[in-house]
Amino acid sequence: MKKRQIAIAAAGLLLLTGCANGSGGREVHTLYPGNGTYAPQTVYVTLPPETVYVTVPVTVTDEPEQSATVEPDATSSPETAEQTSVETAPQSGISYEISETVKKLDNAGKSTATLRYPKLSGLASATVEEKINTLLYQMTEVDFTTSEYTKDYAEKIAAGVTVKYEVTDCAVTLASSALICVRWRAEYTSSDAAETVRLAFARVLNPSTGKEIKPKDIFTDFPKILDMISAGQAVRSAVTEGFDSRNDLSSLIANYKTRVAYSVYPPVCFTADSLIVVLQSDGAAGGWAEYTFPLDSVRGYLKVAP
Repeated sequence: MKKRQIAIAAAGLLLLTGCANGSGGREVHTLYPGNGTYAPQTVYVTLPPETVYVTVPVTVTDEPEQSATVEPDATSSPETAEQTSVETAPQSGISYEISETVKKLDNAGKSTATLRYPKLSGLASATVEEKINTLLYQMTEVDFTTSEYTKDYAEKIAAGVTVKYEVTDCAVTLASSALICVRWRAEYTSSDAAETVRLAFARVLNPSTGKEIKPKDIFTDFPKILDMISAGQAVRSAVTEGFDSRNDLSSLIANYKTRVAYSVYPPVCFTADSLIVVLQSDGAAGGWAEYTFPLDSVRGYLKVAP
């Protein structure tokens, strides 16, 4: 398989990684050692104060270093329609694949759940690696089946409603010997509702034990993090359309402060030099907004950090 390196023809952009969108096309991921950031061909471009979705022109060269070529698997079955391979840079030691599983939710196959999730390789322990990969798939499925906005899917299908759930984007934001961090973005539609529900999820895992690190074990004082969002001390790095018109930020933050008292946290994850917090709307179609903090600005509120 020929290796190719992607050079992004744009400067000063904050890039978060994405996974295949189900189109079956070619996609290239590059792992930059040490900071856990991946750059796909279609990227999120950060323009203060938030991200817009565009396709950035790229220049393809034949240099083989730090690159990987993604080929759709022509022999895949309908249940696993696509698998994306990524070759790691030599310095990082950890690589990943994005696997896709399409689950039929009814006998006719009209209602489906398209799950995309990472599969890691190169961890120090093969046993822990297998444990983490199993857990990542289970997390992807559980986010669909237990979210307050999607957990009634079976009842809807039984009533004759067609539902579609799809993980539209996933990323390993950090892969190191200290932490594994993954985030997912998903959309949910049903034939009895006019609007699309947009959801976000994230997880932090310990690569030594293979266990999830819960947010309550990451933060010493998470309400202080929320206060920093209120005070404008975080960059809103991505947002879904309609979030601002459907949400009052101060009320949303107040609700999260109440939930934290019961160990209910918003999705959080890390890059090598930042903390990411995603606030999910209280309304089904209100979407989410992602806030990024320089790691040094929040270390005083962290028990766990890269």
